[in-house]
Amino acid sequence: MCFEKFLELFAAAYPDDLHIIQLDNGEFHSSLNLNLPENVILFFGPAYSPEVNPIERLWG
Repeated sequence: MCFEKFLELFAAAYPDDLHIIQLDNGEFHSSLNLNLPENVILFFGPAYSPEVNPIERLWG
């Protein structure tokens, strides 16, 4: 899984920090078999709410 590998590399690059990553509810962000590193927490925002996702300001 590409997303799982990204999380693994990201967590390893900053092992002493706790990371909360905000995601939309896109299908590609969820998996029943996703193994999260111990220092990563996924925060899923409400569906169809781009106004609460900070990255959406970039596209404006």
